[in-house]
Amino acid sequence: MFEFDCDGRQIGHIGQDVHDRLAAEMFTTAKAAGADAITALYHSCYRQFCAYERAQAMEVVHYTTLVAEALWLPPKEEVFKKLKLDSNPDKAADELKARAASRGLTKNRLRSTLNAHFSK
Repeated sequence: MFEFDCDGRQIGHIGQDVHDRLAAEMFTTAKAAGADAITALYHSCYRQFCAYERAQAMEVVHYTTLVAEALWLPPKEEVFKKLKLDSNPDKAADELKARAASRGLTKNRLRSTLNAHFSK
């Protein structure tokens, strides 16, 4: 098992370059062990790892997806990962605007959040 802390505070402490190197090492270690996917218990780690999926040629799976699969529950689309891989805040805004409005989220707040998470 490869331990890796990937919350914002830790990244701020060690620096983005070190974080990126450790993430790459984690994927390399997983591939060498024969793994076909990476998962994480912490949502912040999952969000970070989604960005590496294409470059590392290894699937990133949310841990709740694994739990659901073990219980024979139907798969649920990993919306965050889809939006992250698209890296298109405009497309994400179109997809999420009705849901955001129904929850009282302003258009400006939605755009700010989407730009922070889904810009290249």
